[in-house]
Amino acid sequence: MRTATDAGDAEPWGFWATLAWGLVVFAVFLGVQIALLAAFLVVRAPSGGAQALAEDGLFVSVSTIAGGLAGTGLALLLTARRGLAARDYLGFTRPRLRSVVLWTLAGAGFWAAFSGLAWLFDRPDPKFMVDIYATAGSPVLLFVALVVFAPLFEETLFRGFLFRGWSRSRLGVFGTIPLVAALWAGMHQQYEAFEIGGLFCYGVLLGAARHYAGSLAVPAVLHALTNAAAFAALAATAPGA
Repeated sequence: MRTATDAGDAEPWGFWATLAWGLVVFAVFLGVQIALLAAFLVVRAPSGGAQALAEDGLFVSVSTIAGGLAGTGLALLLTARRGLAARDYLGFTRPRLRSVVLWTLAGAGFWAAFSGLAWLFDRPDPKFMVDIYATAGSPVLLFVALVVFAPLFEETLFRGFLFRGWSRSRLGVFGTIPLVAALWAGMHQQYEAFEIGGLFCYGVLLGAARHYAGSLAVPAVLHALTNAAAFAALAATAPGA
């Protein structure tokens, strides 16, 4: 079976260069969000300060879109600087429909099992997500931010740029998948340990999808569908729904 690491003969950045540039990409993503945070603090002056804005739906929407665009754009520039096409480097290829269907079913099965565990241990829905939806102003803008731009940036950086560079290093594919999953889960500090553990396991599944499907589109679709399902659940339970 052809895998992601078979695409093209050009060499990506090495392990340490991939790590360094990956940190730069993430820093740019955060930098844009911090700049917008400062602007929102001046314009809106919320009583709770920066903490209140972290759960403000409009801020989350705008900062996710702007930061995602900046981070994704930089990852593409770094790919071009290496003299490689994004198609080969990041895995921007058209997947087989069969792969999309099979991995989507695998993702649905994972979240069904995880939801069952959450019910068994009586885990409540994260309150901050309810607050974000309630203060979004425009649900459409929030949907676009969470379902389009968040998966686009996160998958481009983690299962695209980092995966490509590290899977060609001594770490190999099967060392890269859990490492990338751990980093991806760790960036979601707004959740508690139970949810972060679930994200790590899901990240391993997304990494496997990236490798075996040979396309970044497959984990990106799974990520987008997961966020869309969470958004639909929020919309269905919101007051006045």
